[in-house]
Amino acid sequence: MNTILTSFNSHDMEMKERFDTFIRHKGLSRRKFQEAIGVSNSYIQNISKGISSDVLNRISIQYPELNTNWLLTGIGEMLSQDNNDNCTPHYEELVGKAIPHIDIVTASCGLPNGFNSAIMKGDCERYVIPDMPGCDFTIRAGGRSMINRNVPERSINDRDIVGCRIVRSRSHIRWGEVYALATYDGIMIKKIEQSEQEGYITCVPFNKDEGYKPYDVPINEVYDWALVVGVVSVKTWI
Repeated sequence: MNTILTSFNSHDMEMKERFDTFIRHKGLSRRKFQEAIGVSNSYIQNISKGISSDVLNRISIQYPELNTNWLLTGIGEMLSQDNNDNCTPHYEELVGKAIPHIDIVTASCGLPNGFNSAIMKGDCERYVIPDMPGCDFTIRAGGRSMINRNVPERSINDRDIVGCRIVRSRSHIRWGEVYALATYDGIMIKKIEQSEQEGYITCVPFNKDEGYKPYDVPINEVYDWALVVGVVSVKTWI
């Protein structure tokens, strides 16, 4: 049974304002923030009932830099004092400005130590990309399997730059969403569904017109997971 955590020295409107202050800091909309923590689109608007311990835990996992005591009470600073320990390595000074880019060689050779090990490289490139909040790194897509002819705006074409947010808790995998998966053989970008086989996930390509079919992958062969949060297409004219 979830405990309801309320603030005894703050009004409900003040808690909403603190939510909105942090959301603006992250460059998000309320809708995007609420989707990220798995609550309804009216959750913050109806916060008068307080925050359950389950939701507070989800907020902490998704946004470890947020001081949840400040969120509940207004006491202290918005960002946790140990924020630097939770940031993506080699990236603290550029949060919100430039996003680490995993090079294509690293991607194709596999990432048995996960995404963080790849973006700790001192020589990694960085891109400044607007309108891509909560993005931990970018990577170039390869191939045609994720071309989506039914919903073109959701397509991932060959050489597109894909923005990803590292998943820090496997209990918050969002089935039906597109993920970048770090494996021994390289990075796969696919829509993820639950498999009928125990211990497996199903990787689903968008482009079935060209013969691409879903396939199962053992969960223990996936070293790291990252939710795809945006795609940038680069068209070379010259």
